[in-house]
Amino acid sequence: MAGGFPAGRRPWAAWCIVPLALVSFGLTIPPPPVVRVHATVNGRAVTVDQPATTGRVLAAAGVRPRDGRLHAAVSGTVLGRQADDATITVNGLPAGTDAPVRDGEVVRTADGHDWIEATVYRTLPVPFTGLPAVETHAWRPGVDGARRQVVGARSGETVSDIEIAPAVAAHQVPGRVVTLSFDDGPNADWTPRVLDILRRRHVRAVFCVVGEMVDLHPDLVGRIADEGHRLCDHSVNHPDLGDAGADELAAEIGPTADRIAAITGRRPSFFRAPYGVFTDAVVDAAHAEDLRVLGWAVDTEDFAQPTPTTLVPALVDAVGPGAVILFHDGGGNRQMTVDALPYVITALRRQGYRFVLPGIEHPPGPAANAA
Repeated sequence: MAGGFPAGRRPWAAWCIVPLALVSFGLTIPPPPVVRVHATVNGRAVTVDQPATTGRVLAAAGVRPRDGRLHAAVSGTVLGRQADDATITVNGLPAGTDAPVRDGEVVRTADGHDWIEATVYRTLPVPFTGLPAVETHAWRPGVDGARRQVVGARSGETVSDIEIAPAVAAHQVPGRVVTLSFDDGPNADWTPRVLDILRRRHVRAVFCVVGEMVDLHPDLVGRIADEGHRLCDHSVNHPDLGDAGADELAAEIGPTADRIAAITGRRPSFFRAPYGVFTDAVVDAAHAEDLRVLGWAVDTEDFAQPTPTTLVPALVDAVGPGAVILFHDGGGNRQMTVDALPYVITALRRQGYRFVLPGIEHPPGPAANAA
């Protein structure tokens, strides 16, 4: 065909002739030259291929910036990252690990600053010791001491622990003192008469009240408190707790104290077990309710209704300094108790005794020892 390719030949074939000829003579086309980047990392020269980033440059220099760490105050244990991050700059400007790096640029890093955790102060009580598990005599509670601790705010490690006030141990009330206590009330017939005698003789006593009686006579509970006597939890229904399980103990020990608090605004400090059943389980349950356990050293056995001429001499012979004396103002006919009580007070005072409350002694003055 005139002016074109000969017949039967393809146009593209002509373009293949030159490359094929070159290959046949062992000639190749060289690849484009590799562009490398030269940079400085913390004063050290490194070279990397493209694409050059701060991350690749740092890896070539063996540099791994580290974020700041938080250390424990005593052991130095690493607690975690701190807010102080590591920094990377390229030519003085902040950069991330994926920032591009050009030839001749300067990369610098700085680790984050390590920190020691903050410390906090706390004041802790040092509980007093010395109270017996069951208080059969008049005891004064001790006074809690205190210690000041400096601890790591996060680790809790103790930096310092200093006693700033020593605890004062509990101790029995000294001298010729006794405590009168009355169980099983309040009773509408006998409790007011007992209270009248105590008021006239300027004596304060402990009233161990039963929950079901508290519900019947809340006014008498209020009067007992108002006249300066101490109230004591004596269970809800007055059962024998010797074989009581945890549920029964919880149902009987504590609820009466709560009822007293609802009436008087003050929860009592004591529990007395019905029938004097002071097993370990009963004592532990009372202590779990923050109630001290009040026993007795002298039982007047007034439930047998002895005459005053029998009760008074027997009590004077049995009593000793600090003794808690057991009477009843409920649970039966208490006429003999009411009749004997004035003579008991007089006889004990003639023996040089004065009347105190367990844990709290009456203020000095005529009201405490008046005849």
